[in-house]
Amino acid sequence: MQWILPKWSPVAPRYPFLRHGLIAMFDLSGQNYHQATHLLLDSNQFISLRRLVIDTAVNSNTERLQTAEAASFVAFLMAYKGPNGLKQMYESDLSFDSLMRVEFGTAVDTVQAIWLTFAKKNVPAELTAKGDEEEHSLNYT
Repeated sequence: MQWILPKWSPVAPRYPFLRHGLIAMFDLSGQNYHQATHLLLDSNQFISLRRLVIDTAVNSNTERLQTAEAASFVAFLMAYKGPNGLKQMYESDLSFDSLMRVEFGTAVDTVQAIWLTFAKKNVPAELTAKGDEEEHSLNYT
């Protein structure tokens, strides 16, 4: 995916977490990044969207916690804005606050709440049921 991205957009995004979220979303790992996001939220390891935007540790090649959230957020953007809308956000020079206001008509914190609701609704029921703890643990190290 990282070799295809320059063909999709020759612009390096102002917010690198979008790039790494795209790479992770299409990594064919079979990981449910929405489930991972909620596991991070439940374990108090969740990084708010405001922090994720400026987090320099997000790197789909070396870590998986922030990248899992980034992939979930990118999937949310794709669902709400489609590929062209995602590309516009990927290439935007606006501040993240301004970008969310332009694209969603609301503040970052409200967009985060909408994203987390979307993510929760997109975790298959069999992954939310109580069961094998190993199946539900975070394996992103």
